[in-house]
Amino acid sequence: GKGYTLNVPLPPGAGDDIFLNGFNSFLPIARQFEPDVVAVSAGFDAHKNDLLLDLRLSATSYYALGTLLRENFPRLFAVLEGGYQIDALQIGIENFLAGINGEAMPHVEKPTESNQACWEEYDLSIHSGLSVLSNYWKLGK
Repeated sequence: GKGYTLNVPLPPGAGDDIFLNGFNSFLPIARQFEPDVVAVSAGFDAHKNDLLLDLRLSATSYYALGTLLRENFPRLFAVLEGGYQIDALQIGIENFLAGINGEAMPHVEKPTESNQACWEEYDLSIHSGLSVLSNYWKLGK
C-alpha cells in the first residue's frame, strides 16, 4: 500500500556506510508501524566477496544489522534468502545471528566505505524516498 513500501535502492559499489545509513533512515518508520513480529528475508549476497551483486558489505555490517534488529524488534525471525560465496555466506550468517542473539561478533572485518559517486547517487534516492514517506510517517525520531 501507499506509504507502506520502504525501498532503499543501493548504488553499485555501496559499502557498509551507505547500507547502515539506509537501514537507520527507515528504522523510525518501522518502529512507528509497531509490528507484532518482524520477518527478515536474510540475504548475504551483498558481501564484498560475493560476486552476484555489485555491493561491498563486510561481515561486520551483518552483525550491526542483527544487533539493530534485536534492539528494536523483540519478536523477529529470519529466513535465509541468498548468499552464493560459501565463505562469505558462513561468516555473514554467523555474524547476523550473533547480533540477533546479543553475542560477541565472531568475525571482525574492516567496515567498507563507499566512494563519493556512490554517496551522491544514494543521497538522491534516499531523499526522494523519504520525502514521499514523510506524507505518511514522522521521520527522524
